[in-house]
Amino acid sequence: GAERWDPAEGVGISPRELATRAEQALQAGARSIMMLGGEPTIHLPTALEIVAVLPDSARLAWKTNGHGSARARALLAGMFDVWVVDFKFGNDQCAQRLAGGSNEPPTPALAYVETAQENLLWAYENTDLITRHLLMPGHVQCCWRPVAAWLAGNMPDVKVNLRAGFWPAWRAARHPELRGTVPASEHRIAREIAADYHLNLIQ
Repeated sequence: GAERWDPAEGVGISPRELATRAEQALQAGARSIMMLGGEPTIHLPTALEIVAVLPDSARLAWKTNGHGSARARALLAGMFDVWVVDFKFGNDQCAQRLAGGSNEPPTPALAYVETAQENLLWAYENTDLITRHLLMPGHVQCCWRPVAAWLAGNMPDVKVNLRAGFWPAWRAARHPELRGTVPASEHRIAREIAADYHLNLIQ
């Protein structure tokens, strides 16, 4: 329902309480704790406050859309073991048309692809990186192929999670090609592209 898109439907919780819940999950057998958002760096002080009170032995993951700033990366250095970075679009035109802007904060001077690549390269050098790409119907050649080519050329052994579970929801109906799921034929082509570039696909 619409409530999933309404931030007012959430329940307020303090960073200390979140940290306590994370510790309880670890004690109950959880293998890691993940911080996520859309772009979680907008909540950076809270995230760092939570991490500061977790045990040093906790394996921590940072899930991001790859739009963090250099300053945010500097603050995050050494804090998270794993970065899970979404590389959503293979070009700035698709990013602009589908996501409503290629020059989103916090790095307004950079276009979408350049910003995502900058974050990916940093995470590749400094963390255990997992890159995710969500296949979108009609965007295998314009988005997935250039993403696959760039990954193969710049971080050929990186773990890549190629996701095909696109679900048309929220504002997807504004874009005709996004009104359905990914056809089986496009999913097959996407996997062939991954094989052609010898990508390290993971589930």
